[in-house]
Amino acid sequence: MLEAVAQDSEGLSNADISRKLKIPKSSASYILRTLEKQGYLNRNSETGRYRVGLKVLSLSRGALTGIDVREVAFSRRPHGGLHREGRARRFH
Repeated sequence: MLEAVAQDSEGLSNADISRKLKIPKSSASYILRTLEKQGYLNRNSETGRYRVGLKVLSLSRGALTGIDVREVAFSRRPHGGLHREGRARRFH
């Protein structure tokens, strides 16, 4: 649901989300209200559309714990993160 909302810059209504995720409107409404109360979504009171809230950013903290970001970035290089001599470069 968060991904669906995040992909639409104008936000999505309850009906939009229900249709997009193929779930009952009542289920979408319940989940949306819960995510809004927790701060993960913001609802525009004029349009009724939901957009991603700033609290979503706090999820990245848990995902990044224990990960060496440099190692991940380096391993995703087009040539596999290897230096010309065939070994991985280390940054200090």
